[in-house]
Amino acid sequence: MTEKKGLILLVAGGTGGHVFPATALNTELKIRGWKTSFITDNRGVKFTKLDNSTEVYQLNSINPGRTIFSKLKKILFLGITLVKAIIVIRRISPDLVIGFGGSMTIPSIFASKILGYPSIVHEQNAILGRANRVLVKYVDQIATAYPKVLGIPARYYAKIIFTGNPVRSAITVVAQRKEIKTNQILILGGSQGAQIFSKIVPEAVKLLPKNISEKLVIYQQCRGEDIEEVKSKYANTDVTPTLATFFSNIPELMATSCLIISRAGASTIAELNAIGRPAILVPYPAAMDDHQSANARNIAKSGAGWVIPQEDFTPIALAERLTIYLSSSALLKAASINSAKIGYPDATQKLANVIEKISASATRIKL
Repeated sequence: MTEKKGLILLVAGGTGGHVFPATALNTELKIRGWKTSFITDNRGVKFTKLDNSTEVYQLNSINPGRTIFSKLKKILFLGITLVKAIIVIRRISPDLVIGFGGSMTIPSIFASKILGYPSIVHEQNAILGRANRVLVKYVDQIATAYPKVLGIPARYYAKIIFTGNPVRSAITVVAQRKEIKTNQILILGGSQGAQIFSKIVPEAVKLLPKNISEKLVIYQQCRGEDIEEVKSKYANTDVTPTLATFFSNIPELMATSCLIISRAGASTIAELNAIGRPAILVPYPAAMDDHQSANARNIAKSGAGWVIPQEDFTPIALAERLTIYLSSSALLKAASINSAKIGYPDATQKLANVIEKISASATRIKL
């Protein structure tokens, strides 16, 4: 007789970087027979695409601001949200609560602690995020996307378990594909990257040697309001790019491109490494704790890609890099191999295993 499994509560707030690995894990848990519920905030809801059997609870977040008044308001808001989280968790009675970062995880993990439910956090970045920094003291385990994560106090090292960063199933499907097009590049924008790439990349293409530009195939993500302007910038080049605000086949485009230009968000890097693709990374300078720079440094150190700080990301600088990289298939192949070496396409399964182990062994008193 098959063992009947219980319910896992996943909590992620704020950005796709938190929500995407959580939704990947949600899919794996459902495949294994678990019921799931999901808590996110008013920003994370737009990234949450789950099946109808997963109940989603929205607990709004607030920007703390810099003034004393705004910080006091934040404390009061978190207190109210804690009460709401207690009500939700007591009602659904999960076997375990897992937080993926963002301010929404703080009241949810605290609520699980108060009510006696086991909990873990997952850190997607190479440096511990602010919410997880608060929570590591209280959780049963700290799952990490990197073998070494900066910012975790030594007294909590025993809680650490390295799993990698969960990626969506579409990524693992294309991870085995090898039909790379040596003249195709993919530019991934997103809300924090599309504008600068829309400005710089077309100008850089104009500076490329003709023997490179005339063969180049470009897929570029742009903001809707920028597409016509970007198209006009490419008009005087040898390239007729495919521009879109969203590509439904991004996993396939990643797999077939010889090079990706992107920000250094945790989910994007995890997908690139799972497939084994090299990238030019331009870290978002306003990212919390500059975590994207830490992520990008890990890629550069591993030989899986290259980093250009945003202040140095100019048409001339990018054209020079593209000329070097696109002229050397051996260089791109080596970076691709190195990218695959630090990729963890089985991260979702590993994290699910951790959850099942903790939930099976946990003894708790539910209030």
